[in-house]
Amino acid sequence: MSSELKPLLALLFTLSYFYTFAQEQSFAATEQLLLQELESAKTKEDSVDAYNELSFNYRRTSPEKMMQYANAAIRIGQTIGYTKGLARACKNKGSAYHKLKINQDSSFFYYNQAIAYAERVNDHYTIAACTNNIGILQVDKLELNQALRSFFHTIKLIDSLNIEEAYFMKASALSNVGDCLMNKGEYEEAIEHIEQAIKIGERNNLPLIASVCSDELAMCYLKVGRDKEAHVLMKEVGKIQEKLKDHESRIETLLRFSEAALDKEQAKQALKYAEQAFELSNEHEIETMRGRALLTIAKSHLFLGNLDEAEEYAKSAYENLRSKQATLGELRTFELLNEIYLAKGDYGAAYGYLESIKNLQQKISNERATMIAKEAIAAYDNDRRIKSLEAERNSQNTQIKYLVIFLLIITLLFFGVFFLYRKSNKLAYELDQKNKETIAQSEELKQLGELKDRLFSTISHDLRSPIANFEQALRYLLSGEINQKDFIIFAKDLKKDATQLRQSVEELMNWSYMQMVGLQPKRTTVNLCRIIEQILKGNQKAAQNKNITFLNKIATNLCVEVDQEHLNSIVRNLTTNAIKFSQINSDVIFRAYQEKDQIIVSIEDQGIGIESERLESIFHAGSTTWGTAGEKGTGLGLALCKEFVEQNGGEIWVSSKMGKGSTFYVSLPVGNCFTKTYPSARSSAVL
Repeated sequence: MSSELKPLLALLFTLSYFYTFAQEQSFAATEQLLLQELESAKTKEDSVDAYNELSFNYRRTSPEKMMQYANAAIRIGQTIGYTKGLARACKNKGSAYHKLKINQDSSFFYYNQAIAYAERVNDHYTIAACTNNIGILQVDKLELNQALRSFFHTIKLIDSLNIEEAYFMKASALSNVGDCLMNKGEYEEAIEHIEQAIKIGERNNLPLIASVCSDELAMCYLKVGRDKEAHVLMKEVGKIQEKLKDHESRIETLLRFSEAALDKEQAKQALKYAEQAFELSNEHEIETMRGRALLTIAKSHLFLGNLDEAEEYAKSAYENLRSKQATLGELRTFELLNEIYLAKGDYGAAYGYLESIKNLQQKISNERATMIAKEAIAAYDNDRRIKSLEAERNSQNTQIKYLVIFLLIITLLFFGVFFLYRKSNKLAYELDQKNKETIAQSEELKQLGELKDRLFSTISHDLRSPIANFEQALRYLLSGEINQKDFIIFAKDLKKDATQLRQSVEELMNWSYMQMVGLQPKRTTVNLCRIIEQILKGNQKAAQNKNITFLNKIATNLCVEVDQEHLNSIVRNLTTNAIKFSQINSDVIFRAYQEKDQIIVSIEDQGIGIESERLESIFHAGSTTWGTAGEKGTGLGLALCKEFVEQNGGEIWVSSKMGKGSTFYVSLPVGNCFTKTYPSARSSAVL
């Protein structure tokens, strides 16, 4: 066990022993106390508060009861216009939807409704909780940059509160930042934030933080190759979770490690963790986790080649996940069954599940639209009731209405005058626009002429030089000035000239053809890692000449929807550029990650860098310079890359520091790979 892990485990055990006895009895005692408060409530506001506390008390044990008590709080809060109580109730209802995994859109809706109510009464605690939970939903949707903004906004709000009750929320938000960074592949930074969360638990005697956060830390350890420490931490945290009776977090931890084992092709280990999770979900009757455990068991059997067992568990998962409303769990089950029957060679059954997937996707879309419409109508009714109650308590509303009417009349008069003025100047404006267009076209023609002259000058020199070298070498050979044996000495330089000549002619023809008629992309789903590997093999010799190492860190399951020939040209040009401007004995690093519906690819070199004044024009045709070993280009490669990327629905950009190197970024539409991965659920961190 590493020296870094020992103090962390000591901290986790210390926290758990302080808390275990109280945790075993707290839920039942709290529930009984809250029910007594509800019975003895003197005002309707007190009843709303009691229902909200009961709802929140069930957040880790029964999302159904959490929803039931939240609805009761909303009903009473609407009738009396209790804004603060409605804010807490809407937050709890959003959390219930979140934990039930029924409809993310409804969770978003109620969290935002809670924020709107909370802002009216300056309830910053509720705003912070909802912002944190929205960030978790954004992680589930792989909107990672938006999620980070939500979590950091939560932390900023909590720091401004400076109250004891906010410590757990800040720790959760820090842990969620770590989870988000882990999804982006920034594991060291993720570890730093999660360890900060655990230290908050140490300072404030909150052992539940260790239960929720430590499996995230173990996952980060796995990602950076600290497997032994990860499994030690997981085992010890499991003991703490059992002592805290935190069964939901324990099951979540087991399922996350099972999925991580599958990613590493350790199917037997994955099956072991998934079966433990299933046994715990049965033992403690946690229905929301049972279906996920069955689905993970089925995936493990499929990976091991146990197709009959995989089919049996997948069907059991479907029965467990099936509900009156279509869910993503059912969709994932159908997708797995489709893979199983394809593996069995039963293409008829596989096609049947493919049709079921399409129908279920449509049903989910329709149900979401219907539910959002109902919730919007309900929210409108809520606001109308509250405004009606406020109007009864405020006798000045009549004066405000007269003022609004007066302002409306003034506004209408203003727009009438503006309309007449605009109409009278319309012809003058159109004439001015045509003049500007004529000037712009003239300037564009001038720039194109200058570009043509510059390109012909550059390319004619690049073509003439290698041809002259060929002509001279052949003249020497034919005249007898050198013999065939001596001619071999020049062969390497001639081959280099031939390669440069071929590349120059190829880039010139592609660019010229695109300027005349354009190249229409024929998009297909392409495995990104496979294309990168092919290009790297083709450039291995050029890299070896400068002792450059290629580091391909792109996941094997990332696909893009592009024209394959365009993608080959893009990657080949950027790779050649990286080699050209890299220093000897350096690395060229390839990375990629998913951002919404785009795959972001980066190619990083450790070369000479690009001057800041050249960055804006680097993708224009004719922009070129010499490489670190005297390599010369046509100035068309990056212009072609930009054309191809944009025609395939993406973007290209670059960041660079002089003397440090450059990183080129390309975004391309995500492709529908056959093997799918999903982000792990973080329901334990929902507040």
